[in-house]
Amino acid sequence: MRRESLLLLVAVLIAVGVFLVDVFLTPGYALPTAPYDVSILIAAYALSPQIVMAVTGLTITLRSVAAWLQQSPPFIAALYALGLLFVGGLGVALSSQTRHLVRLRAEAEDLAEERGRLLAELNATIASIPDGVVICDSNGDVIRMNSAARRMVGLSPTEPLPKTPVQAGQWHLETPDGKPVPTGETPGARALRGETVVSQLLILRTVDGRALWVAVSSAPIRMSQGELLGAVLDFADVTVMHELQEERENLLHTVSHDLRTPLTVILTQAQLLDRLMEARVRDERERRSIEAIIAGARRMNAMIQDLVDSARLESGQLRLERVPIELGAFLSDLKVRLAGVMEMDRVRVETPAGMPPVLADPNRLERIFTNLLSNALKYSDPGTEVTVRLQQRDGKVVASVSDRGRGIAPDEMELLFQPFLRTRRALERREGLGLGLYITKRLVEAHGGEIWVESELGKGSTFSFTLPVARSE
Repeated sequence: MRRESLLLLVAVLIAVGVFLVDVFLTPGYALPTAPYDVSILIAAYALSPQIVMAVTGLTITLRSVAAWLQQSPPFIAALYALGLLFVGGLGVALSSQTRHLVRLRAEAEDLAEERGRLLAELNATIASIPDGVVICDSNGDVIRMNSAARRMVGLSPTEPLPKTPVQAGQWHLETPDGKPVPTGETPGARALRGETVVSQLLILRTVDGRALWVAVSSAPIRMSQGELLGAVLDFADVTVMHELQEERENLLHTVSHDLRTPLTVILTQAQLLDRLMEARVRDERERRSIEAIIAGARRMNAMIQDLVDSARLESGQLRLERVPIELGAFLSDLKVRLAGVMEMDRVRVETPAGMPPVLADPNRLERIFTNLLSNALKYSDPGTEVTVRLQQRDGKVVASVSDRGRGIAPDEMELLFQPFLRTRRALERREGLGLGLYITKRLVEAHGGEIWVESELGKGSTFSFTLPVARSE
């Protein structure tokens, strides 16, 4: 019995030792950090009565077995050792489970902190966006709006969020021509069907009666597994831009019509006067005066055309009417029509046999060639030849206009196709607005081609561009 008491005392001392070691490992005693705190440790040891009961039952069972078997004390000691191993196993299991629970709680706290941080970042990001941002759930109900969106629709910061504006039509959306957007075709409704909308121009009729021109973008919000959570909408207020565009249209109309009308009268009357004076003898001064009037009117008409075309190209309002064109016949006819205004006798056209037709807008193509030929004739020495070459390369037709002028300095090459920027030689002539090559480049690109220049000082320049081949049906 004494040996049994000694074994029990050893078990108690071991348990107390483990407890003291666990306390020693808690924060604030010996170490700055530990896997758990004192409250969890005490709660774990509060379960010890259950272990004691299990050990007591085991002891009684072992003693009964030993008495029944009439075994010696060493055998009973072995049984007690086995019991201690059982108790130790329970303690290890309990400690492991406690640590697991502590880790879970720490991870939950970390996740909650991360969630709060991400939510704060999201709120700050949405609030700083100048566009109106609206977030809807999968039913189309608004769950978040930034202050810009509230201002757009006329809601104060304290008013509650509206319900399902994208489906119930509380915000009336209209197409640019004033027709209501069907409920199922609004950007929000399309996003809830999984579509993505980018900068759709619409008119927003707000709750306070205003009409805003907005570029609306929308996209679905999905989980990583593809589950649809809702939609996000972005409303960019482009009302001021739309008003400026209307003003530009009015200015274009004024420039292209109201200014051209008196200019056409001046040019027509000057040409008529030139023909009338051919019937009688006139001095050199009269001839130069009439030619100056005609040249000035034509130059002003060209500048007006450059301004109009530049504005239309920038606003994307230029429409091409493409048809198949045989470039050889086109250039022959162009030479005849330009003979009265340019030195077309200096122009030579090289057209290889079997050249396929190109797909182009005849009026815009004439503008491209006219600009390039005008520059080649203007900036090359009188009497020198200007050559137009055509060739087929990589499924496209390449047209080149070459002159034998002074060439272009390398530091000026990058300025050639920029608007209102001219080379030093062009500035010396004081002609034009510096839009000719810029418009030429944009017209070539509108046809799906590209343009480039090769030049060598003292030998001349070659401007080349590509055009798509007209496909046979």
